Amino acid sequence: MRQNIIASFIVFLVALPLCLGIAVASGVSPEKGIVSGFIGGVVTGALSGSPLQVSGPANSLIVIVAEAVNDVGLGGLAVAVCLAGLMQIGVGFVGGGRLVRLFPASVTQGLMTGFAILIFASQTHVMLDSKPEASFLKNVERLPDALLSIGGKLMEGQISWGALFGFAALLVMIGMTTFNAKLPKTLRKVPAALVVVFLFSLISILTHVDLKRVHVPDNLVDDFVMPDLQVWLASVNAVVFEIAVTIFILASSESLLSASAVDVLKPGHVSNYDRELVAQGVGNILCAFVGAIPIAGVIIRSTANIAAGASSRWSSMLHGVWLLGMVGLFPFIIDDIPMSILGAILIFSVIRLINLKAIADLSQTDRWAWPLYISSCSTVLLVNPMAGVGVGLGLHAVRRLLQKSPLRGLRGKTVETPRAPTVDERA
Repeated sequence: MRQNIIASFIVFLVALPLCLGIAVASGVSPEKGIVSGFIGGVVTGALSGSPLQVSGPANSLIVIVAEAVNDVGLGGLAVAVCLAGLMQIGVGFVGGGRLVRLFPASVTQGLMTGFAILIFASQTHVMLDSKPEASFLKNVERLPDALLSIGGKLMEGQISWGALFGFAALLVMIGMTTFNAKLPKTLRKVPAALVVVFLFSLISILTHVDLKRVHVPDNLVDDFVMPDLQVWLASVNAVVFEIAVTIFILASSESLLSASAVDVLKPGHVSNYDRELVAQGVGNILCAFVGAIPIAGVIIRSTANIAAGASSRWSSMLHGVWLLGMVGLFPFIIDDIPMSILGAILIFSVIRLINLKAIADLSQTDRWAWPLYISSCSTVLLVNPMAGVGVGLGLHAVRRLLQKSPLRGLRGKTVETPRAPTVDERA
């Protein structure tokens, strides 16, 4: 138990800045990310079919949640998250946990790449202490103006402290990761994200510089409102259902892929995929009821959990307790964190969504892999995440139909036209 307590605290240190940053990037208030982290740790951790896996807000869900907030509002998002949770429970109960993992790797990688680029484009503006736009193309279009604005201030003798802190934080995290082996032993296990949060928050407090900061309410209970089920039922429409299906696919795929990775990282650890889906579904339904953002099993926090020596689900559960305790008892500490630091942390973390080795290996699967990857990624960037999922699954279905077609393999062969049978042959 002692080792689990130590591991839970390390995972808490990794999760705290990510929960805050993911919530802000998703277009909701930062405390909603903490509440989701609490539910993912305590509730989903207690029911999980993969005891060493850590669940909470996920980078891969940022884009779809942000789109949902813009399109259907927080109420519609809550309904969609609840529906996605019900789908997860249903698929888990009928033994479909392994079927969700059959989602084609080329589409998954295409979606992850598209999401990473979208998050990178929007969070670059946050790192520069400016407000991101709703679309990818607008964020890219406005980026030169944001950089010129910072340069113009420098020419006038003014400093954009938010942008300076953001750039410096990104460089510190890259440096700590690159030269980790050369750091003192006591510093090697400290998460780079936590270092920059503590360091630059302290500098901003001591220097009293003007920049945008995180804000959480003094009392989380005041923000809690019981949902009106009649309003929820009336909110169900085609758009909300589409969002729910997308969240179900993304959250389930990431959770089960993360559980598979945990089994590899921890020899002897065997995950129950059906139970894991049910646990994720229960967690997401609770997130919907308290107005938080959806959760999934996440590999970065799970890896930190295993590396810290966790041996049971107590580590994941306790990390959720520490998260809620921090925002509930010490909100004034979180209020001093610069927003640009959270943008830098997300830019640093979403780079891991792009698995270059897995993308390079796509060409070894089949000739459809690259078209599926490119179409999914480009649709996410140019249209929206839900369209990317739809295009990816649609092309995958076409591929399967063509592979099963009786005409497959007839190219290059002479096909004789059957002649009509004679009267005697018919007799």
